[in-house]
Amino acid sequence: MNTKKYQLYLIILSVLLCFTSCQKKEEPDITHCYSCDAGPWILDTAQYTFGHDCEPFHSEHFSIYSDCSSPASKENLALLAEDFFSELIIDFQIQNIENELLFSHNYSYYIYAIKNKDLHSELSPGGCRNGFLVAAYDHEYGYSYNIPAYLHTLKHEMIHTFQFTLTDLPAGHQNWLSTWFSEGQAEFMSNSIRPQIDTVAKFDDWYAAHASHQNPISIHRFIDYPDRSRFPDYYPMFTLAYAYLLDQRYGLGFSMADIRKLFQLIKEGSNFSEAFENVFGFSVSHYRDNFDTWLREYLGKLES
Repeated sequence: MNTKKYQLYLIILSVLLCFTSCQKKEEPDITHCYSCDAGPWILDTAQYTFGHDCEPFHSEHFSIYSDCSSPASKENLALLAEDFFSELIIDFQIQNIENELLFSHNYSYYIYAIKNKDLHSELSPGGCRNGFLVAAYDHEYGYSYNIPAYLHTLKHEMIHTFQFTLTDLPAGHQNWLSTWFSEGQAEFMSNSIRPQIDTVAKFDDWYAAHASHQNPISIHRFIDYPDRSRFPDYYPMFTLAYAYLLDQRYGLGFSMADIRKLFQLIKEGSNFSEAFENVFGFSVSHYRDNFDTWLREYLGKLES
């Protein structure tokens, strides 16, 4: 091939490659996935105003809404949710679903199964009084992407819904549980898959790992994180803070009955700090001030 022909060949090839790669990919039209008005997820907060695909799946205790998750995936999610619901009824010592979880005729918790929205950039999993949001079973990062993580998140968010229901508070209420407690309980009861802090060395390493790491008992609301982009860093420490309260061997030895009393006090009008001191016999600030000392002693006993 002579030089001119070769140059012409390269020009034609470049044009073809540009034409192929530079074509704008048409995004699928998913407007129908939001054609029905927003459902019960807007009852507690105006943050979630998006609609759904008009095809909810109903199980005994859940109504699964979505932006076009498949019918089979909605059913699979409902089956998983019902299993966790049965477990949490026992774990939270629920005696009467109608009275304690405010269930009435034809009532169910909602689950919004996120299928087309980007997780975390557009929408994050979260729990409210009437239900919760999670990735759809068939989301790109759904069940098959990471089964343990998916199951953990599903149970974690359901625990938040139990917390909101048992305290009968809407999201953002001033009396709501402190973040360290609500997230610590949700992580602890959902068998957190995060690396746990179970030695004194790991405890000290956590504080040394980043300048933004501070006493976890000082985190009462999301705005309290020194670096909000690193909030997941705190979850293992929140888990430890909650576990210490209930550990019957080396911890403080409280029980779910005590936790339920705390929830009831909040439901009757106490704020979290008042209810905490009533149940545990010391203030949240006292726990914060003694946290490092108490938890190092506790972890030392666990290691011995």
